[in-house]
Amino acid sequence: NCVAEDGALCVVQSDFIICSQAQKPCINIWRWGKVQAQFQCHIQEIVTSLAIDSSGTYLVSGTKRGWLYCWELSTGELINSLQAHFKSVTRVAVTKCGNYCVSVSEDGNGRVFELCKIVDSSSSSSSASYYR
Repeated sequence: NCVAEDGALCVVQSDFIICSQAQKPCINIWRWGKVQAQFQCHIQEIVTSLAIDSSGTYLVSGTKRGWLYCWELSTGELINSLQAHFKSVTRVAVTKCGNYCVSVSEDGNGRVFELCKIVDSSSSSSSASYYR
């Protein structure tokens, strides 16, 4: 199921639907009008929230363990991961300008990260800058 409380759901520029599964560490990608998923990505942990930047270049996910993962959509490559919170991420979003990624955790803490620091694969999880 792809409803808000059972997983995470995104639409990419009206071409694709991206959905996580509530009970499995998996992300499915469908093309509009197709019955079967075009891609299925097995990941390390259960995704609780998904966001895509306004250009449709990057997919950012938040997880039950408080991590953020970032993929480049054109290649499917996992670019970076970082521990953003100590509790489950309840919401992740990319600002309309595409400069920032905002995440909120189960304990109510929110963080704002510079998206360029998240997508910089040479950046380790400890060096991604954020604002409180």
